[in-house]
Formats: sequence, structure tokens, C-alpha cells
Amino acid sequence: MRLRPEEPGACDYDWESGPNEGYGFSSFQRVAYSSIQDRANAPSTFQPITIDEHRESIHGFLGQINPETGYIDD
Repeated sequence: MRLRPEEPGACDYDWESGPNEGYGFSSFQRVAYSSIQDRANAPSTFQPITIDEHRESIHGFLGQINPETGYIDD
């Protein structure tokens, strides 16, 4: 897992044990604001992603994988 310092809330994951070299996915934290005022008053930094959130992202990715090809099923 690699964080993207230039993109707070973004992580890149490499699937090192998977059958396809160089395969992986990215996840992004997004925040929804109910108004422009809420956005203006919000802190400019994202909270760190928790271990459970990393696990949830990984589980979601692996749940999309076709076991025969090792790629996301289109």
C-alpha cells in the first residue's frame, strides 16, 4: 500500500500475491458536504484511513476478481 502525498485520501494497493504481475487498485476518500459553507468551514486535511477501512477496500477489490482470470470481471 502506498499513500499519495500529493492526493490526500488516496491509496494505491499492489496485489503482490495475485496471478497477474503489476495488478492492483486504488482507493480514494471522498467527503460530501451539504453546503458550500460546510465545505469552507471543514478542515483541509483528511483523517488517516483506518486498518478496517483498508481491509474493506481490499475485500471489495478481491470480491470483484474472476478466479479464473485473476482480473476484475467486466
